Amino acid sequence: MCSDCGRVGDKPALDARSWVCPCGSVHDRDVIAAQNIRAAGRADRGARVGPAPVPAQRGDAVTHR
Repeated sequence: MCSDCGRVGDKPALDARSWVCPCGSVHDRDVIAAQNIRAAGRADRGARVGPAPVPAQRGDAVTHR
């Protein structure tokens, strides 16, 4: 799972030590696993965990009457 956008991708091969998410983030397999385990521990304690909010691109945020 990408820690930046929250996307869950296909399981990489065990010999792949890093991977690139379609959002452009580059992740080390061991580091991202540690971050996900930490987030799961926080969620068990009631904390809200998930990717950070992403601002809408210009033109995507529209106000309708």
